[in-house]
Amino acid sequence: MGSNIGKDEGQISIVTQVVKEVTKVPVWCKLTPSTTDIVAEARASFRGGADAIVSSNTFPSLPLIDPETLDFEVHVEGLVASGGLGGPAILPQSLAKMAQMTQAFPDGAFSGIGGIGEFAHALSYFLLGCGTVQVCTAAMLDHAVGPNVIKALVDDMRAFIDRHADKGWTHLEDFRGLRRNNVVPHSQIKRPDTKEYFGGHDAPEGYAPPVDVVKK
Repeated sequence: MGSNIGKDEGQISIVTQVVKEVTKVPVWCKLTPSTTDIVAEARASFRGGADAIVSSNTFPSLPLIDPETLDFEVHVEGLVASGGLGGPAILPQSLAKMAQMTQAFPDGAFSGIGGIGEFAHALSYFLLGCGTVQVCTAAMLDHAVGPNVIKALVDDMRAFIDRHADKGWTHLEDFRGLRRNNVVPHSQIKRPDTKEYFGGHDAPEGYAPPVDVVKK
């Protein structure tokens, strides 16, 4: 139900507005990444009065098929249904979704989720414009069910800020969104124009040897 509502801009605004009218706490809208344009859903959330946007929720997925048994690795009597994939696998995808929204609404409040297991992961969300992050999978894998992960995140963030003290950084706001505008369309990425460029590979493996063309 939530995923279906999350793809309908009108329903998003209505539900958000109704909740805002009856609660005294901030309302954060958690959006589904299974949508054509997540910016549109974020806009609808803010229009309904959302205080912040949370993204991304899990991505649709299926379990792998065991090559020996030919059954799905996770199943009930051989049957499966699409489920939500979270954890480290969705980190790059979640960052891409977040970048779209923070660029569209640079003054909006965002909370990043998806694949965070250490401060370096959280930092990516911060640099794209998030003011907070959330952790689930890493906390479940922690034998203490969360405290160790949270302590490491906090300690490493403090160490990061200390390493950049020469920049005058003392708080998250000093570097939040620092790399938000570095995400650009492919057409704006400069490509080397020399014949020694091999698409990012160190050696021209898989490329035909360069041929000098003599103009007559």
